[in-house]
Amino acid sequence: MSDAMLNLRRFSTLKIIDDYKRDSLWIEMGLSIGAKYVIDLLEQIVNERGKPKAIRMDKGTEFTKLCFYKLV
Repeated sequence: MSDAMLNLRRFSTLKIIDDYKRDSLWIEMGLSIGAKYVIDLLEQIVNERGKPKAIRMDKGTEFTKLCFYKLV
């Protein structure tokens, strides 16, 4: 998801949610959220909570490779 500040500068938000337990695992906001950062964050969450059976994303194809990178 993205939005803009009063000065029209765009920022992005990353929300990682456990749909089954309805837990918010992580919320991140920034001017740029890169794939390397997302991979590191997902690795941290997997180390703490275990590997999920599936990941659902609403970002379109932008993170498709990232999604399958760690699950395969």
